[in-house]
Formats: sequence, structure tokens, C-alpha cells
Amino acid sequence: MRGGGTTGGALASAPSPKHPANATWAGEIELVGFDAIRLGPGMYEVAAYCKPLKRPTTDYVMGLHLVPANKSVIKSGAPLAVPALGALVWDTFPKPPTSAWEPGKFYRIAMDGAVLAGGGKWSVKVGFYQVTDGKVVQILSRTDAAAKPGGTTFDSQQIPFD
Repeated sequence: MRGGGTTGGALASAPSPKHPANATWAGEIELVGFDAIRLGPGMYEVAAYCKPLKRPTTDYVMGLHLVPANKSVIKSGAPLAVPALGALVWDTFPKPPTSAWEPGKFYRIAMDGAVLAGGGKWSVKVGFYQVTDGKVVQILSRTDAAAKPGGTTFDSQQIPFD
């Protein structure tokens, strides 16, 4: 299992993701949903769709983790809980940077080239945080009604990657 690069940008119209999320961070960023797009045998692109509710105040890093159904997640001091070995982890600055996102527009952040040998069911974890001088200085809290108290990540149900 390995991860590839990151692509993305503003969309011309509202997306219709196969896996809706409706998670919100700090009243600034909404995760509308995500898609897992099969590129070839065992190769996927995972695309997250976001909409700023107001112009984000800073440039956030987006963490997107894929955790296989048979693996646990290690709780740590990291911005997102660290998946056990066998998971895929991307932490990236979206392009364009979040501070340039316009309220009401939709943005696509795609992690391409994920190689998932053997397919199976995976969970998607998404979170946002701020890094200054290489240190995490702020982890955005989820502020939507479905958020767990003190929760910072969106955790999907297990979805099949065939």
C-alpha cells in the first residue's frame, strides 16, 4: 500500500459525492463528501469535496487517512489519530490554499495513486489543522450537530474498495 500525489482546485458546480459527509470545522470549512474512484487494479483516487462557509482565517493542512477494516487506530498527540501499519496517510496543504477559498464555492482535494492491494473495506478519516514552523498550533474542532464532544475528525463508515 502506498499513496500518490495531491491534485485539486475550485469546481464549476456543486459536486454529488457518492459518500456524503456533512461535517463542519470551526464554522469555516464543510466537508461535503468524498469519492473513491477506481483507476485500475488496486489503484484508486480518493477525492474530498469541501465548501468554505466563510473565508478560512489561515492556510490549513488537510489530513486524509485510509484505515483498513482489519486495523486499529493508534491514539496519539498527532492532529489525527495515527492509523496502525497498513493504513495510508496524506497530510497536505490544499491547492489553492484554504485562506484563498471563496465562501459558497466548492473545492476538490484529490489524493491520487493510492495502491490498495487486495481491496477490501476501508474507513476514511478527515481533519484540518494549522502548522507553524513545523509544529501543530491549532487543530480545528468539528462544530456540526453530528460531531462527538471534542471531536476533530470525520470518520466514515467502512466503504468497499474492490
